[in-house]
Amino acid sequence: RTGVAAERVIVAENGDRIRFSEGSGALAGKVSAGRVLVDGKAHGDIHDAVLKDRRRLAQDGILVVIVGVNRQTGELVSGPDIVTRGVAFAGEMDGLLEEARAVVAAVLAEAGAEVLTEWGEVQIKVRKVLRKFVDKRLERRPLILPTVIEI
Repeated sequence: RTGVAAERVIVAENGDRIRFSEGSGALAGKVSAGRVLVDGKAHGDIHDAVLKDRRRLAQDGILVVIVGVNRQTGELVSGPDIVTRGVAFAGEMDGLLEEARAVVAAVLAEAGAEVLTEWGEVQIKVRKVLRKFVDKRLERRPLILPTVIEI
């Protein structure tokens, strides 16, 4: 066809430089470019550890164990309650949560009144037994956060 310019498509990626001149464009080298991560009001340099934690949370989720303990006696008052976000697909979690609660309750019963006085040790035990349970049942490694509330 006479008088009709042929169309040209340019497919560019992040960092590609395109030069336009007299109605046409062409790739003209590269510049350094990458993703810019925005964190609240700040942007730019976000530490690798923070990014690693965010990737892990996005992939495997979080599992929070909440236990209420009597401040004076160290006895278990409530729980263990388990809250999850991003750990399992709908439908498979109800039975697993009950099993997980039973596993944690067994660890807490074994610890007895140590729960409050040696909560750091109990946290390690709870985290270890839940890690094993979740890894075996779901083949995932969520962040496990045991929490004690003194009542």
